[in-house]
Amino acid sequence: MPDTEDPGCGPTEAMNCTAKAREASAYAAGAAKASWEALIKAADQAREAAEAWRIAEEADAIQAKANLTDDPEDAVSMAEATVASALPRETRRRLEQQAHTAALRSAEAREIAEFTGNLALQAAREWGEAERAWQEIRDDLAESPTSNDDRSGDFERGEKIEITANGSAYSIDPGLTVASFIESRSLPVESCIAELNGVALTRAELASTTLNEGDSLEIVRAVAGGCAAEMTRREALEKASLYFICSAQEPDSDICATASQAIAGGASIVQLREHEASDRRILEAAKRLRDLTAEAGALFLVNDRPDIALAASADGVHVGQDDLAPRVVRDLVGSELLIGLSTHSEHEIEAAQDSGADYIGVGPVYATPTKKGRPGTGLSLVSYAAQISSLPFFAIGGIDVELAAFVAEAGATRIAVVRAIESAPDPGAAASALVAALRPDKFATR
Repeated sequence: MPDTEDPGCGPTEAMNCTAKAREASAYAAGAAKASWEALIKAADQAREAAEAWRIAEEADAIQAKANLTDDPEDAVSMAEATVASALPRETRRRLEQQAHTAALRSAEAREIAEFTGNLALQAAREWGEAERAWQEIRDDLAESPTSNDDRSGDFERGEKIEITANGSAYSIDPGLTVASFIESRSLPVESCIAELNGVALTRAELASTTLNEGDSLEIVRAVAGGCAAEMTRREALEKASLYFICSAQEPDSDICATASQAIAGGASIVQLREHEASDRRILEAAKRLRDLTAEAGALFLVNDRPDIALAASADGVHVGQDDLAPRVVRDLVGSELLIGLSTHSEHEIEAAQDSGADYIGVGPVYATPTKKGRPGTGLSLVSYAAQISSLPFFAIGGIDVELAAFVAEAGATRIAVVRAIESAPDPGAAASALVAALRPDKFATR
């Protein structure tokens, strides 16, 4: 969740967070409504099944009395009552199954409702904080001088011209460049991107483009993740070659120390993968790694947990074949975040191409303790991915410096590792050796 008390919070972080929070809030609200409706329906089904079961039990009691009576007329009356009020005896098993199913649905609906309720609350909080942060930025812009009298030495004097920036009106000197205007608003040019009249400007164009009467300017900072302004997350993904996966089981300081060395050695993506720690610990570790990767200019993803990824302002989520489908994750996290998908066979690689994922993991190439019980797929699967995948792919599983060369020869230009860096005496040197082993100069980017 963004910290709105941090004066470094810029328009892009606020806008990105607002967009993500709105999408998450809308999805969570809809999911919560659907979950409660499912809960009510399941409860109704449970009540209906319980009532039917009660009627059948009453019918059994009446029938038992009829069997014991010596009075034929009483027996007939009781039998008629049985026929009139009881469901057929053979429906008992079905009724019992319905009651059991309804109870399970009710419990499941309650769990879903609780999860989506928490997600909605989290999204609402992020939305509110993002809106407040964005309003503070707008207020700061509005409070800035509307003229450039204090810049009289920078430009020749002439009549003022009127422009709009981020929806606010400004009177400026003729000849002012976009970069100079950004600086006059106390914003760092090097971390900003701008659109002039709906057209994105390059870094060079910021300094060379002059503002004219009636121009409309939108200024935002680069997306979270520490990437350069012109580089989107997907462009950074395309350029990546080494992907480091770490765990929250180690102390946070060790995670960050190892990840920092890995990045220094050439890892451009860091993923937090943790299934045993508490949600609180996972989120704390995610926030530390987010800060580290943002400063270092690396991408940061969270394994399996869209909620943690959103709360930590991560660059994306990685999911497995048994987790939420990529398109469902997309509905949760929005269009900007990256989504990765693990694949273990030719069929899964083929299906992944239209799954909504931004990249895939292929493996495990070699058997590894991190994927117990799953045999290595071998280099043939890497070669198959290299031939047919239109998505960037990372070979993963048991790869070390020696084996990385064979994986590269099979067609991989990107690898993901855990122990090769995490267990190395010098994680930075190990990362450098892995990058060198890929020999990217000999393989076209795929």
